[in-house]
Amino acid sequence: MFVTLNVSLLSGKTVTVKAELDDTLEAVKIRAQTALGAGRGRLVDTSGNILDACSTVEDARLHDGDTLTLHIKQVQVQATSAAFAAVLGDGSVVTGGEAAFGGDSSAVQEKLKNVQQIQATHKAFAAILGDGSVVTWGVPGEGGDSTTVQDQLKNVQHIKASSRAFAAVRGDGSVVTWGQAAGGDTVVQDQLTNVLQIQATQRAFAAILGDGSVVTWGNPAYGGDSSAVQGQLKNVQHIQASFRAFAAILGDRSVLTWGAADHGGDSSAVQHQLRNVQQIQSSRHAFAAILGDGSVVTWGDPFRGGDSSAVQHRLKHVQQIQACRYCFAAILGDGSVVTWGHYMGRADIDFDAVQPHLKNVQQIQACGFAFAAILGDGSVVTWGDSSYGGNSSAVQDQLKDVQQIQACKGASGGAFAAILGDGTVVTWGNPGVGGNSTAVQDQLKHVQQIKASSFGFAAILDDGCLVAWGKVSLKLVEVGRLAEEQVQPAASDALEGSKDDESKSDQDPSGRRLRWESKEVKKQLDANAERVRKFQLDATGRRKNHVVFSMKEHVEAADASVQRMQSLAGVLRKATIEKMTECLEQAHAAELEAQSAVALARREVQERVDHGDSLTLLTSRAQVSGTYNAFGVILGDGSVLTWGDARFGGDSSAVRGQLKDVQQIQATEHAFAAILGDRSVVTWGHGLYGGDSRPVQGQLKNVKQIQASEGAFAAILGNGSVVTWGSADCGGNSRAVQGQLENVQQIKSSRSAFAAILGDGSVVTWGLADDGGDSNAVRDQLKTVQQIQATGAAFAAILDDGYVVTWGAPFYGGDSSLVQNQLQNVREIQAAGHAFAAILGDGSVVTWGGCGSSYVQDQLKNVQQIQATGAAFAAILDDGSVVTWGAPFYGGDSSLVQNQLQNVREIQAAGYAFAAILVDGSVVTWGACSWGGDSRAVQDQLKTVQQIQASDKAFAAILGDGSVVTWGHALYGGDPGLMQKHLMNVQQIQSSRGTFAAILGDGSVVTWGVPNPRHGGRIEGRQLGNVQQSRASIEAFVASFCNRPVATCIVVVAVAVAFCRIAEDSATALLLLLSRWAARQPEVHGSNGGRQQAALKNNSEVLRCKVRVSHMEAELAKFRKLAKEAGEKIKVFSSLREICEDVNQAEEEAERAFALHCGPGNHLTQSDDSALAALKTAVSNVTAEVEQKLHTSQGLELKELRSIFGRIQKIQKAVDGIKETVQERSRSQCLGKVKEAAGALAHMEKKLVSLVAAASKPGEQPIERLPELLKEAKSVAEEAAKVQSLIHSSQKLQLTLDAKVEFARLQVRCKAADRKDIFRTVTVKAGLQEEVETLKLRAQTALGVGKGRLSDSCGSFLDASARIEECSMQNGDALTLHISPIKVCGAEGAFAAILGDGSVVTWGSGGHSSAVQDELKNVQQIQASGFAFAAILDDGSVVSWGDAEYGADEVAMQDQLKNVQQIQSSFCAFAAVLGSGSVVTWGDADGGGDSSAVQDQLKNVQQIQASRNAFAAILGDGSVVTWGDAAFGGNSRAVEDELKNVKQIQSNGFAFAAILVDGSVVTWGNGDRGGNSRAVRDQLQNVQQIQRSDAAFAALLGDGSVVTWGNQRYGGDSTPVQDQLKNVQQIQASTFAFAAIVEDGSVVTWGGSSSGGCSLAVQDQLKNVQQVQASGFAFAAILGDGSVVTWGDAEYGGDCTAVHDQLTDVYQIQASFSSFAAILGGGSVVTWGDADSGGDSSAVQDQLKNVQQIQASRNAFAAVLGNGSVVTWGDAYFGGNSTAVQAKATLTSVSTSYQQLTSEACNSVLAALRLAARRGEGNLYQPEQLFDELAEGSEEVNQRQLTDFFARYGLECGLSDEKVPVALQMLAPYGLTRRAFVAVLSDYQRVARDISITNSFEIQSSQVQKVRKLQVGELLEIHGAIQKDDSLGLERVPCKALVDGASGWVTVRAKNGVEYLY
Repeated sequence: MFVTLNVSLLSGKTVTVKAELDDTLEAVKIRAQTALGAGRGRLVDTSGNILDACSTVEDARLHDGDTLTLHIKQVQVQATSAAFAAVLGDGSVVTGGEAAFGGDSSAVQEKLKNVQQIQATHKAFAAILGDGSVVTWGVPGEGGDSTTVQDQLKNVQHIKASSRAFAAVRGDGSVVTWGQAAGGDTVVQDQLTNVLQIQATQRAFAAILGDGSVVTWGNPAYGGDSSAVQGQLKNVQHIQASFRAFAAILGDRSVLTWGAADHGGDSSAVQHQLRNVQQIQSSRHAFAAILGDGSVVTWGDPFRGGDSSAVQHRLKHVQQIQACRYCFAAILGDGSVVTWGHYMGRADIDFDAVQPHLKNVQQIQACGFAFAAILGDGSVVTWGDSSYGGNSSAVQDQLKDVQQIQACKGASGGAFAAILGDGTVVTWGNPGVGGNSTAVQDQLKHVQQIKASSFGFAAILDDGCLVAWGKVSLKLVEVGRLAEEQVQPAASDALEGSKDDESKSDQDPSGRRLRWESKEVKKQLDANAERVRKFQLDATGRRKNHVVFSMKEHVEAADASVQRMQSLAGVLRKATIEKMTECLEQAHAAELEAQSAVALARREVQERVDHGDSLTLLTSRAQVSGTYNAFGVILGDGSVLTWGDARFGGDSSAVRGQLKDVQQIQATEHAFAAILGDRSVVTWGHGLYGGDSRPVQGQLKNVKQIQASEGAFAAILGNGSVVTWGSADCGGNSRAVQGQLENVQQIKSSRSAFAAILGDGSVVTWGLADDGGDSNAVRDQLKTVQQIQATGAAFAAILDDGYVVTWGAPFYGGDSSLVQNQLQNVREIQAAGHAFAAILGDGSVVTWGGCGSSYVQDQLKNVQQIQATGAAFAAILDDGSVVTWGAPFYGGDSSLVQNQLQNVREIQAAGYAFAAILVDGSVVTWGACSWGGDSRAVQDQLKTVQQIQASDKAFAAILGDGSVVTWGHALYGGDPGLMQKHLMNVQQIQSSRGTFAAILGDGSVVTWGVPNPRHGGRIEGRQLGNVQQSRASIEAFVASFCNRPVATCIVVVAVAVAFCRIAEDSATALLLLLSRWAARQPEVHGSNGGRQQAALKNNSEVLRCKVRVSHMEAELAKFRKLAKEAGEKIKVFSSLREICEDVNQAEEEAERAFALHCGPGNHLTQSDDSALAALKTAVSNVTAEVEQKLHTSQGLELKELRSIFGRIQKIQKAVDGIKETVQERSRSQCLGKVKEAAGALAHMEKKLVSLVAAASKPGEQPIERLPELLKEAKSVAEEAAKVQSLIHSSQKLQLTLDAKVEFARLQVRCKAADRKDIFRTVTVKAGLQEEVETLKLRAQTALGVGKGRLSDSCGSFLDASARIEECSMQNGDALTLHISPIKVCGAEGAFAAILGDGSVVTWGSGGHSSAVQDELKNVQQIQASGFAFAAILDDGSVVSWGDAEYGADEVAMQDQLKNVQQIQSSFCAFAAVLGSGSVVTWGDADGGGDSSAVQDQLKNVQQIQASRNAFAAILGDGSVVTWGDAAFGGNSRAVEDELKNVKQIQSNGFAFAAILVDGSVVTWGNGDRGGNSRAVRDQLQNVQQIQRSDAAFAALLGDGSVVTWGNQRYGGDSTPVQDQLKNVQQIQASTFAFAAIVEDGSVVTWGGSSSGGCSLAVQDQLKNVQQVQASGFAFAAILGDGSVVTWGDAEYGGDCTAVHDQLTDVYQIQASFSSFAAILGGGSVVTWGDADSGGDSSAVQDQLKNVQQIQASRNAFAAVLGNGSVVTWGDAYFGGNSTAVQAKATLTSVSTSYQQLTSEACNSVLAALRLAARRGEGNLYQPEQLFDELAEGSEEVNQRQLTDFFARYGLECGLSDEKVPVALQMLAPYGLTRRAFVAVLSDYQRVARDISITNSFEIQSSQVQKVRKLQVGELLEIHGAIQKDDSLGLERVPCKALVDGASGWVTVRAKNGVEYLY
C-alpha cells in the first residue's frame, strides 16, 4: 500500500511524492529533493517537528495527502590549512582536501548529523551538533581527538580555535578545551564560569567573563599569561589578538595589552593616546586602533606596522583598517587609502604608483603581503607582493562590478578570488593556491560565496554545488540549494503587470472628458479676451453723453437684478431640502433676469469701448505684479513698465523691445516672467532665480500659464508638458520627473518646490524635498486630486471624495496623520505660514501643522471662509461672527474686538494682523498693533469700504468714493504721504511685501511704501530723473514715445504724471505737448482741448462701469454654480430621502431617550435596556444602508452620505452616552444582583465539586443522587449564564472596588479529576448507528479526562459526526483518545482556547464564537486582532469571529482561504499566507484589510509583519510589499529601491523597520514615530535585532551597542545613556521606554522616566539580570537567584513591594497592560499591579497550582494548568471571567455521566425482564404473563413489586437496589401499566447488513427455506432468546418483520464478529 505526500519548499514550490508505508523517510526525502531540483534538507511535518530520516512512513504516521516541508539551510563552509568541510542543508557534513588536514571525515561520518556549525584549527575540525554535543576529526594532537573530554562536551554553544587547540563554551558558561597542551590544557578551569566570549592567538586563549574580567591560558609567550595586567582587566568589552599577543578594549574605551612585546603585547609607549578606542585591527606583529575622532594609534613591531608616524598626519577620519602579514591599509572618509608597514623589503613594490587610483574605496581585502581594494564603481586596485596577488594586471579588464573578494594565504604565496555582479569569478595570484581557476572556470557561474583555506578556494553556487580549486582535491559535491526562495520574479510577469496598469488607465477616462471640455471653453474665453485688447480714438465723440447715460442706466439696472439674485442665493444656502426646491425655481427666474440685464449692460459698455472718443483712454484693466523689491505693470497696449531695485527685476530695459502684447506677469522673489500674446515668454531680473530663461527659451512656446516659487518658474505648455528654470533648489530643475509631466492641468508652489496636478488627477512634485518636493511617501494616495494648497514648506491635496493627502515638512503641515480620520468631505483648505485649516462639508474645521484649533473647536461650526496671517487663522461663520486661533501676536486672539465682529462680510490678512469688513462698510482690526492690527487713528474714515489690500505690515482700504485709507507700519505702506492726493477714483490696489500700487480709473498707477523696508527710504511713484524736471526734459520724454500709438502715449503720460512728483505747471506743459502732438495725427484732426478733457473725464465712468459689469458677471457665475449644486443636492436627497428620514427619526428617538432616561428624577424600568437596544438596532440598520451606498456613490452623493454617516456616528455616540448614564444609575441594582448571584454560586461550589467527582467516578456514587445533582448543576449553570450576561451588559460600568471584588468571586472553581494514568484503558459499548462523538464522550467520562480526538489503529482520526458503522469498526477494536495540550490566545479584550479535540472555547469581549461554533473543529492555530479571532483548521481553511469591524467576517474571501499556512493581524484586519505564497486579506480596508492594490505583487510571500493599521510582506527575493494606511507604514514606495535582501521586519504601531542581509536598516511609516531613521542611518550597520516602543525603535548592533530613533518621549533618543549601552545582550520596551540588559547582568534604561525609562531607584539591585518583562508603563526584571526587581509607574506594576517576599524562584513573568503575573518554580503564581487588570489573583489563588503557562489580554490573564484546565482573572470585559464557559463544561460532563448511568440501568432492567419473559416452556416470549405476575392484580407495576421480583427470583442482572427506581423513571415516567410494560419489553432491532430470514434455526438443514431477503434498515420484532449454532459459529434469533409480518430466524452475529442487527 502506498500513500501520496505533498512536499513543499518554503517558497511554496510543491511536488507530489508516492511512497510505500515501509519506505524510509530518507528515501522520500531524496525523491522530493530530486523532483524539486533542490539540495539536501530535512523533512518537517505540519506541527514543525523534524522527521527522523531513518523511520518509515508508517512509523511517522503519515497519511495519504499529508503535507511536509523540505527545510534547506544555507551551506556553511569551514577550512583548515589544506581541507574543507561543508555543512549541508540537512545538517550532514561533506569534507574534501588533504586527509592529514581533516579532509577525510569517514571515521565519524555516522555521527555528523544535524550539525549546527564547524570550527577549525590548522589540521583539525570540530562540529557542534543540534543536541549540543561535539564531533571532531583530523590530526589528534591538534584538536582532532576529543575523546578525553567527550563526556564534558554537552550543551556546547560555540567553539573557538587556536592553531592547534579548541575551546568550547557550554550553555552554563563553563569551558572545555582539548588539543595541543600549549593551548588546550587549562589550569584555570575553576575560574572559567559565566564565559561570554573567547579570543585566541596562535597558541593561547583569552576568555571574557560575565563580570567583565578576563581569564587566559596557554603558552605564556603567546599571551597565555595575563597576570601582569590582571588587576586592570575589568569591564572588558572586546579582545583582539595578533600572532602572539592580546589587546583588550575596556568599558571606558581604553586599552590593555599583554603577550609578546614585539607582537603588540606592550602598548606602554602609546598608552596615553589610547582613549575613546572604537575598534582594533591586528597584523601578525602589531596592532592599530581607531579612535573616536577617526585618528589611529599603532604599536608593536615598528618594522611590521607598529609604527605609523610616517603617515600619522594623513590618518584622519579613518573608517576601517585592513591588515596583511606585516602592514596595514586604512580607508579614509573620502574613500582614499593610507598604508604603512613593510612588504618584506621588496623594492619592486611601489604603493605610490597605485595611490592616484585609490579613490572611493569601499573595502579592502588582504593576502599575506598584498592588498586588493574594491572601488565604488566595482573595479579593483591591487598592490603588494605579486606572488600573493599584489598584481592583477593580467585580469584587470575582467575586474568590473566586483561584489566581494576572498583571499587564500599559503606558505609559499597567496591569491585572490573576486565574485562579480553576474556571479562569475576572477582569480589572480599564485596559481598553486588558487590564483588560477581556468580548470573550473566554466563551472564558476552564479557563485554565492567563496571560502579559502591555505591551499585553495571553494565556491558555493546558487544551485547548491561546491567548486574547489588550488591544491585542494575536491570533486563537485551537491550540498543543497541556497535560498531557492530568492529567485527573482519573471520579467514577463512584471511586463504583464505594467500592461495591465496601462490598460486600466486607458479604460478609466473619468475626469479627462470634463477637463477637456474645460480646456475647450477656456480656449474660447481666451479668444474672446484677445478681441478686447484693441484701442481706438474717435474724434467725433457723437452722442457720448447719451451713451454714457444709457450705459449707466443699464449697469444700475443689472446691478439691482444681481442684488435680488444674491439675496435669493443667501436664502438658498440656508434652505432645507423642502424649501430649496421652491427657492430654486425663484432663483432660476432671478438668474435669467440678471443674466439678461448683465448681458445688455456688457453690450453697452463694449459699444462705448469700441466706439469711444479720440482722447478717451480705453485700456484693459492694468495688471500689477511684484517681486521682493520691485513692481511690474502691464499697460493698456500690452507693454510693461517696471520700477524698483534692478537686482529684483526693477529694470526691464534689457528686454523692453521684447515686452509687447504682454498677457500676464508672474514673479519670484528676484525676477519676473511675462507671457506674450504669441504664448512665448520673456524674463528679466536675477538670473539665478528665474530672470534668465535662455537655457530653455527654445522650449517656451505656446505657454498657457506660469507658476513661481521663491526662486524658480514653472510654465505649463499647450500640450500639457512643463518647462522649468531658475534655482534648482527651488524647483528650477524638473529633469528627474520630466517624463511624468504630461497633461498637466495646474501647478502649485511652496517656498522651494512645485506640485503639478495631471489630467488623471495624479500629482507630480519636484524641488526641495523638505519643502514638499518629494511626494513618494504618498504617491499611491494622490489620485483624483481636485486642488492643492501650500504653506511655506508643505502641500495639502483635496481628492474628489473629500479626503486630504499631505506631504512636506511636518511642522509646516506636511503630516496630517493625527487628524487624518477627521479629514473627510473636505470642502476647502486655507494655509498659514506653518499650518493648514480645512473646512469640512458640515462647516466644521480641522487644523494641523504648527497652529492648533483645539481650544476653539466647539465654536468652529458652519464656517463659510477662513483667512490666515503668518501664524494665525480667522474664520467667518454663517451668522457673520468670527472665530480666531493661533499666535496672538499674529491675530490669533480677537477677544478685544469680539463684540464688534458681527455681520462680517470679508476678512483680509497682512503678515501679522487681520482686517474685517462689516456689512455696513466699516472695518474692525486686530493683531500686531503697529503692523496693521490697530486702525483707531483712521477709524472715522473707514466707512463704505469696498475692499482691502495688505502688505506684510500694513493695510490699504478702497472706499465707496474711490479714495483710499491706509494704516499700519509707515515703511510698509501704512502712510501714503504725498501720494494721498493722487489716490482718487481708485479701482484696484496691488501689494508686495512693503509696497502698494493703486490703479486709478483713468488707468494710471500710484505707488507708495518701501519695496525693501530694511534699506530705509520711501518710494512714492516712479522717480524719472530729477524731481523738478525742465521743460526740455519733458519734451524729450514725450518725443521718445512719438513712434508709439496715441493710446500708448496717453498711458505713458498718465503714468508719468502719477509716478513723478512733477510741478503742476510742468504737468500742464506735458499735457499741452501731448495735445499738440496728438493734433498732428491725421485721425484726430478737428479735436480740441475741451473735447479731449471731457473724453478723459468720461473715461473714468466707462472703466468704473466695466469693472462693475465684470464683478456682476463673476457673481452670476457663482450663482449658477450655487444653483447647480442645489439642483444636484435636491436630486441626491430625493434618492436618499428614506435614509434621511430614518436618520431624522433616529435623532428624534435619541433625543426622546435622552429626555426619558437622563432627565432629573427618572427611574429605571425593565424596558430601558430593550428600548435602547431597539434604538441601537435602528441605528445599525441605517448604518448598513449608508455603508452599502458608500461603495457605489460618488460626487455630491458621496459627500452627503459621508455627512449622513457623521450624523449617524453622533447618534451612536449619543446612544452610548445614554446607555452609560443608564448603567451609572443602575449601579446599585447591578451590584445587588451580582452579590446575589455570587452568593448562589458560592453556595453551590461544594456541590459542584462533588458533582464533578461523581461524573468522573460514576460507579462509586449513589444512583438516586444523580437526578438531584443534575438538576442542581443545571440551576447553577443557568445562574452562571445570567451572571455572565449581567457582566457582559455591565462591562463598561465604572464599578466600585467592592463590585469588582464581587465580580471576581463569580468564578466557579470546578477542579477536574487528576489524570493519574494517561495510558489507562477502558471498555465502552456503543451501537453501530450511534455517532463517534457519543462514543468519545463515554470514553472521556470513563477515563476521567478532558476533550480529545479518537484515532483508529492506523493512526487516522475518526470523524466525530460519522456513525460508528461508517467507520468500519468491529467489536473489540482498539481506539486511542488523543488529548493535545490547551493553547490559549489573547486578543485585546478576550481569550480563545484550543482544546485537546481541536475545538475552541472563547470568553471575554469580542470572544463570542457561538455563531461559528459548529465550524470550529480540528483547529490548528488561532490569531487575534484587536477584537476578533481567526482560526486555521487542519484542512487549511479559516474561520473568524468577533467584531466584524476588526476582521471577524471573512465570508467574502472564503473561497480564497484554502491551504492557509499562517495568519498575521493588524489591529483591525487579517492577512493569510497561502501555501502558494500568495496572500488573502480581510477586515477594515483602511487597516490593511484590502490588499487589492498590491495583489499582483504578493507572490512567494515568506512572512508578514503588521503595524496597527498596515502590513508588510517579505517576498522570497528579499523585497517587501506593503499595504494599508500610509500613516501607519502602509506605503513604502519612498524606500522601495532600498528594500532589497530584507531579512526581518519589526514594527511599532505606526512604522516599520526592516533589517537587510548586510545588517543595515530601512524604515518607513510615520516619521515622528520611528518611520524616519535618516538621522542615524550611518550608525545602523551590522544590526542584529530591533526592539520597539509605541513610537520609537532601538537597534542592537553586532558589537553590542545600541542605536535609537523615533519620538524622543518614547525612547527614541538614548544619548544620555549612550556610553553605557555597550555589550548589550537584549532589549525590552514598555509603551514609552526601553530597558537593555548589558553583558555584566546590569540594566540600562531610557525614555519616559515615569514609564520605566529611569531605573535609578533600583539600579543597585539590578545585577545578574536574566530577563526583563514590560507592562504598559513599567518593567519587571528576573535576577539570577529567581527574585524580581520592578520599576516604573506603580499603578502599572512598577512597585512589587506588597508581594516582594513571595517573588522567589521565579522563572517566567507575563504582563497585561497594567499588571504582572509571575510563575514560580513550584507552579504557583504571584500577581501585582492594577488589581482590576489582573494584578490581584486572590479570588482564584487556590486554583493556581501546577501552572504551565500564562497568556494575557489587555487587562486580564489566563493560566493553563498541568491538568489541561484554565484559570482566569482580571477585568471580566477583557476575558478575566470564564464562569459561563466552565459552568457549561461542568454541566456537559455531568449530563454525560448521568446519561451513561441511566442508560446502563435501563439496559440492565430490560435485559433482566426480557430474560424473565422467556422462562416458560419452549422459551416463548410472554411479556403479558410476566406483567400479570409482577402486578399482582393491580393496574400497573410499582417500584416495590419490581424490586421484590428481582430479589425473589435472584436474577443476576447486575442491578443494585438504587438503580431500579432510576430505570423505572426513565422507562415509564407516567407509570408501568400493562400497555407500557409490553411496549417497553418489546425487543425491536433494525437490519444492519444484507441478510435473509429463514423458516428454521439450522441453516444447513435440508428442511430450511428462505422466507425472503430483508432490507437494510428494516425493523424486526424479536420473539425469543439468541441461540448459537455451534457448527457454523453463528448467533441466531427468532423474529417477525413488522412491514409484512414475515416470521422466521435471522442471524444476529457471524463467527468473525460482524453484526447484522442493531
